[in-house]
Amino acid sequence: MSNFLGSVQKTALILFKIRQISLKLFQKLQKYDMMQLNFERYKTLIMQIGICHLCGKEKELTFEHIPPKGANNKTRAKLITGNEIFDLEKLKNNKSLRYINQQQGSGGYTLCDECNNNTGAWYAKDYIEFANVIGYYLNNETNLDKAEQVSFYIEGLHGQRIFKQILSMFLSTIQPEVVERMQDIQEFVLDKDSMNFNKEKYRIGMFLLKNYEVSHSGMMTLFEVNQGKLIARNLAVMNLYPLGFTLELNPATEFDKKLVDITKFADIDYNYNKKISIIANILDKEYSMHSLFEKIRKENQNGK
Repeated sequence: MSNFLGSVQKTALILFKIRQISLKLFQKLQKYDMMQLNFERYKTLIMQIGICHLCGKEKELTFEHIPPKGANNKTRAKLITGNEIFDLEKLKNNKSLRYINQQQGSGGYTLCDECNNNTGAWYAKDYIEFANVIGYYLNNETNLDKAEQVSFYIEGLHGQRIFKQILSMFLSTIQPEVVERMQDIQEFVLDKDSMNFNKEKYRIGMFLLKNYEVSHSGMMTLFEVNQGKLIARNLAVMNLYPLGFTLELNPATEFDKKLVDITKFADIDYNYNKKISIIANILDKEYSMHSLFEKIRKENQNGK
């Protein structure tokens, strides 16, 4: 009898130890599953899945620096977007524009890895040199207190590459639902050798900024009186100090003569480099986000 009870006690002790081991193993597995779950959640948070603004495919999106990092965009930037200048509360209550602080430079998750790498390899270098030379000249060779117009002569740059970099940045900053209707620009940028650009449908302008600003409006509609008629302009503006750019969709008016028409850069071969000669106006008062905001505010008040 004592042997039987001893066997039962041993069996019970073994079962108890097995239960303890199983419980500890279950707790470890549960902890591991939670870690895996948290990791999956973390991956979801840091991964941006969406439609690439360039190729139009749903992919994991990467951060596109606008302008490229080498064009004075490596550190924290204060960005103004078109959402601010069309904020009705700000327009009605005389509030000022709000900046978005971006720690890694100005930009957004708009391009897939392949498109980001391709545009960077094909176009960014020429744009960076173009922007930096103009920035140096404005800051070191120009009396900004008096100058309204500046002439530049820059050797050895590829005009079409600069042009396509500008278009790529516009595609990244314009609303996705508008970009969907700009497939012809997407195809033009994706084919580095293409010179097939619709100059009747799109017009690209350039100007200079003497005050630092990084902003983009997205596609907006501005109403202007032209020769006694009310005209609607579909316009996107990017201010990427020291350069500013406009993209007009289906132009309804003559080209703004204060802007440099760089649409002709589309006709330059990808591999052809030449001296770029430009006479450009400083247009902070016309095209900075603050100026556009004040213009829209006045229109809103006159429309009451």
